[in-house]
Amino acid sequence: MSLRNVTFTLWVLSCWLQRKGLRIPARLVKTVLLLVFHANLEPEAEVAVTAHLGHLGIGTTVHGSTIIEDGVTIWQHVTIGSVDHKREGDSGVTLKRNVTVGAHAIVMAPRGQRITIGEGAQIGAGAIVRSDVPAGAIVAPEPSRIIERKPRPGE
Repeated sequence: MSLRNVTFTLWVLSCWLQRKGLRIPARLVKTVLLLVFHANLEPEAEVAVTAHLGHLGIGTTVHGSTIIEDGVTIWQHVTIGSVDHKREGDSGVTLKRNVTVGAHAIVMAPRGQRITIGEGAQIGAGAIVRSDVPAGAIVAPEPSRIIERKPRPGE
């Protein structure tokens, strides 16, 4: 196992342990991921083994109500989940095949809803997504703009 995919491999292991009913070992692996990589990767999530965490998934949070399909890439410091902390009903996020989620993006389902990011969609770095995204779409955050300019001394 190379360092490049150690975070993802450990996360998949914790998900497998959780599905087998081995809750305590799954939580131990989750704790290691949190302490070493500052990644809060819930073992209750459904994760395809062909997905990928870029930059070791450092600082990434994925809630247990998340479904991640084949070929998905999630970069660092991303948050994916649901406003519902109790995971009641079918709330959460589904990332369809070959979705890319850029660094520092937030994909958060509103209370009581499941949102879907369509196949091949790209979520740009820093974007905030709270609704469905169609297949092949590109979501980019608002460009930065100057809201006030303070005069420099002598102006």
